[in-house]
Amino acid sequence: MARAAEGASSNVQTVATAAEELTSSVGEISRQVHESARIAGEAVRDADQTAEKVRHLAQGAQKIGDIVDLINTIVGQTILHETRIFNHLGCQTWPKASADAKSQFPTL
Repeated sequence: MARAAEGASSNVQTVATAAEELTSSVGEISRQVHESARIAGEAVRDADQTAEKVRHLAQGAQKIGDIVDLINTIVGQTILHETRIFNHLGCQTWPKASADAKSQFPTL
């Protein structure tokens, strides 16, 4: 009977040790799950901030595009007005660049 009691005691000790190890493993898994959730939360916040920055950049790019369109419109109107002026003055050719870039006059 003593031997049976020793065997049972040994089995109880083995089960207790296994239960402690299992509890420790569950605790470590829980810690890692919480850490993973924290990291994922940070990644979501970073992605949201990046998306907001990209949205602002896109708005800035749109404004730049609008300014370029305005400049192109002004250039087109300027060329149209120059053409009308040169035609009104009876100019035969457009101004030609000379060695001195300051002096460009139409040929009458």
